[in-house]
Amino acid sequence: MTADASGGTLAASTEIGADLRHVRSWVFDLDNTLYPPESQFLTQVEQRINQYVVRTSGLPSAEALSMQKG
Repeated sequence: MTADASGGTLAASTEIGADLRHVRSWVFDLDNTLYPPESQFLTQVEQRINQYVVRTSGLPSAEALSMQKG
């Protein structure tokens, strides 16, 4: 069991996303080697991370972004 941002508990992590336990390897494109810069892939990833932090923490977007960037 895990706790959510509101203090409640979730029955299993698969309830909040896909079950990815079968994945053996992950490939991350951190320097635009796999995707061209004009695809804005990393920008999209950053936006989705921000949305997740906002949703789970209840922080405003700007504060969540500041927290992301540390």
